[in-house]
Amino acid sequence: MANKREKLIVLLEDEAQKYGLDLCDIEIAGTKKNPILRVYLDTLDDELISLDQLAEAHAWVDQIIDDFDPFETSYVLEVSSPGIDRPLRKLSDFNRFAGEDLVIHYKSDTKRKKLNGILCGTRGSNIVVKSDDEEIEIDFAFLVKANIIGKIDFN
Repeated sequence: MANKREKLIVLLEDEAQKYGLDLCDIEIAGTKKNPILRVYLDTLDDELISLDQLAEAHAWVDQIIDDFDPFETSYVLEVSSPGIDRPLRKLSDFNRFAGEDLVIHYKSDTKRKKLNGILCGTRGSNIVVKSDDEEIEIDFAFLVKANIIGKIDFN
């Protein structure tokens, strides 16, 4: 599945940029007989992605997926915004969203670790997170998963 996911990212990433969109992530879920492909898109600026942009994207994503034909059976395609808990996948994401609260999962030696903190950006190929008044650097190569911790202002 990981190899299929990476191929899909390569196929969709350039096309998304042609439409002024950022491919946030791809998720393959469901079962082998009933796969679900979730494609998360966002704008390249700080504007919210519109329903019209998502509907337009659904059409070109569907065409690319049909041409690539990654599944043995029919599949469900979902194209949506990343939501308030936006995933961070590329090194550039960690600079773009500096200052945000995040949760990051990474490998360290043979263990998997989880860290909550404030994203400070990057230094070279390291992700810098401030947690408990300490700056921690995590090599991007050891990243497993990272998400912004969404905030809702009820005022």
